[in-house]
Amino acid sequence: MRRTAQRRSGKHRMKLSQCRAFVSVADAGTFTGAAKLIGVSQSAVSHAIAALEKELGTELLNREHGRITLTPAGRRVLQSARIMLKHAQEIASVSSRVVSIAKPRLRVGVGRSFGKRALPRLLSDLRVRYPDMALDVRVGPCTDVEDWLRRGLVDVGVGTLAGSGLPAETVLRDTMHVVLPAGHPLNAGTTVHVRQLAGESLLMPGEAPERELCSFLQSHGVTPRIGFRVDDLGTLMTLSANGHGLTVLPGIAIPVKAPRLRALPLIPVMPADQLVSVSKAGEANPFAEEFIELLKSSLHACEWQAPVSRPSAVPLTVMPGGLAAPPRRPPRPAVLAEAE
Repeated sequence: MRRTAQRRSGKHRMKLSQCRAFVSVADAGTFTGAAKLIGVSQSAVSHAIAALEKELGTELLNREHGRITLTPAGRRVLQSARIMLKHAQEIASVSSRVVSIAKPRLRVGVGRSFGKRALPRLLSDLRVRYPDMALDVRVGPCTDVEDWLRRGLVDVGVGTLAGSGLPAETVLRDTMHVVLPAGHPLNAGTTVHVRQLAGESLLMPGEAPERELCSFLQSHGVTPRIGFRVDDLGTLMTLSANGHGLTVLPGIAIPVKAPRLRALPLIPVMPADQLVSVSKAGEANPFAEEFIELLKSSLHACEWQAPVSRPSAVPLTVMPGGLAAPPRRPPRPAVLAEAE
């Protein structure tokens, strides 16, 4: 009596699992196919359909001669069942986004030059603002950062990003510097002209930077003489400190403390600006834009400006280069106090 009264009043306790089984049978045409679609046993599908038909008080399927077709009632119920499943999926999606916002997560890719000096301070600032953020950081050549952005493997990328093909914003003005041993003859000057690198043994930091630097040198009539190729910035500077050659790096990559090394601005100026870009995947992350604002404030707080020539006056937060907009003026030479 109670169940009959319930059906007459139009109040049914249909379950999503029953609707899912019914829709799957309608789509697959068989109980076996429906079971495969939703990953349950065939008997589970049969029981779900039987329970749904009992609950509604009507047959939804015709089972004749091994064929399954929808009854008139089944066709009407099918439409509503699809709507129910769609709404359930939308609710689950909203719930997932709420959980994601409650537990912030951000994937960041940075070039090696940026990671050398600016990244530690930035991560400290980020931890203060978002102590519970799940942060994934990738550090690599800027060509890799560009690839990560294009493939959606990171939300935000920071580096030179010359070929990313994505909209990018300059967050740090920087230039290339010649890093040489403290006793090298070129230390007599305050800058190094590109023509002074003719005949010098050069230590190259990787394929893309090498192509750019070689092209720059050749455009000024200098044929580069390459001594070593080393895919590690710290090793490059150690080799240079031990007299194996000179290397040319962005100011942001050069450590503040490096005895036996000096960094002099390269003339004419070769830009090495740091840019930030958001991937297509990152556009959906509400924390990507906040990260960029924090990045800007972190760089400004560090006061990245031209260092003075006396080692004792070079604070830990100073680097060659600067945040000033063009026209560019070469910074003063940096005397570095300790090799890494």
